[in-house]
Amino acid sequence: AVTGGLFASAAPVAAARAQRPESPAAVKHYFELVRPEFSGQRAYDQAAFMDKYFRWPGNTGFNASVHRVEDIVKSAGYVEESKAKPGNVLTYRIEHRPIKAPAWDPIDASVTIAGESAPVLSWATNRNMLAINSFSTPDSGVLAPVVDVGKGTPADYARTPVTGKIVLAEGNVGRVFAEAVQKHGAIGVLAYNMPAYTQPDVHTHSIQFGSVAYDSVKRAWGMPISRDALTRIRAAIAKGPTSLRVKTKVHTFPSDEIT
Repeated sequence: AVTGGLFASAAPVAAARAQRPESPAAVKHYFELVRPEFSGQRAYDQAAFMDKYFRWPGNTGFNASVHRVEDIVKSAGYVEESKAKPGNVLTYRIEHRPIKAPAWDPIDASVTIAGESAPVLSWATNRNMLAINSFSTPDSGVLAPVVDVGKGTPADYARTPVTGKIVLAEGNVGRVFAEAVQKHGAIGVLAYNMPAYTQPDVHTHSIQFGSVAYDSVKRAWGMPISRDALTRIRAAIAKGPTSLRVKTKVHTFPSDEIT
């Protein structure tokens, strides 16, 4: 019975393979040329290099990753298109596109409940915790009351003053930032918005990266947060008025997007 089951499951796969059209001879030829040159180790090394950075168009890690690939193709004999001579068959080019906002490099961040020693969130263990386009705090961070506005509906903001405070809310960090900081004067936001498919009840420390509007007037910050952080901060609020010390450090600079 087991053997029969195995044959039954394999048969459709074999049939599908038999129906696949043969690759053209020219394509087979190129595969034969490329396969001996493919290196899993080199692919791994490239991925490991890129993994050191939070990559966003125009920033240090993004551009460094592009230029590392450039070095690889140059070592293989490719010539930059603008410098190529008629006899150079292998050429490449890097395209530059202007970006409206400065390039953004996150450097460090943390969130600590006042009175506790261990941070609720730390950049060292989760590089997604700082929303793209956030600004730096002073080196010592900011210490301010945190208020929970739930889903962040207009009614929630109507009954909960947030000016000069840190806002905790459920929802997209960009939307929460626009409402709490840009409309109501909060100094920063913590937003929980982990979808069910990420299994946040299992992966309680996971965070998906997010972004906020670039606002050189407010110069505030936003943070998408984990289920663990949401639970710990809400538990502290349930005991009474709660303040958080938030530290952020970023580097911004003029740049182009390169590809």
